[in-house]
Amino acid sequence: MIPGVPSPGMLHPGKQPQHAHASGNNNPSGIAQDPDCPDTQLDGQSGIPGMFAFFLRQQFQKLLPPWYYPPPKFQSFDKQGVVPTPAIGTTVPIFSLQVPQGYASVARRLSINIIGPGFVQGSGSLVFSITVDNAPYKNYASILTEFGSPQIPRDTDGILANSGQVYRVNVLNVSYAALGTNVVASLGGWFYPDIKKQRRRG
Repeated sequence: MIPGVPSPGMLHPGKQPQHAHASGNNNPSGIAQDPDCPDTQLDGQSGIPGMFAFFLRQQFQKLLPPWYYPPPKFQSFDKQGVVPTPAIGTTVPIFSLQVPQGYASVARRLSINIIGPGFVQGSGSLVFSITVDNAPYKNYASILTEFGSPQIPRDTDGILANSGQVYRVNVLNVSYAALGTNVVASLGGWFYPDIKKQRRRG
């Protein structure tokens, strides 16, 4: 045991690590490899380097804004919806999602797709959009192609919304022969505590 460095049992009271057998070659040092314990293994490192890497990562995450990296007490969301393609000249929401009171939000993943034949990407026959409280969101106000897929949504720039606001994913049919087709969409990200709103309440 290295003086001044806690053992795995000290970091996890009541938890006894399972030590590797001396005959095994996966752990020639014979030191317990506990994946939950930063002083034994983390990011491929062990001992003091592993603890240091763990500490640096925790500190770095605290510096990131909550819309870039999920902060403590975040709540993830993954909303999906499907609607029949609307008639020509009509706009309909595929789905809506309201941000809970006391939280702000970021949408990081998006997919919008047509189920059916005949749609030409970029033709403008269908126009998709994202709105927040019915206001078009920058860079997502006029989407002329499918976006990702239901299985693999595309990353977004970060679509932000405040407490109580409503996301909507919409489709406008300009000139697409829509009979028998559907539009499917998904939106994923997380809600995080709205610190400013909580401070005002306090």
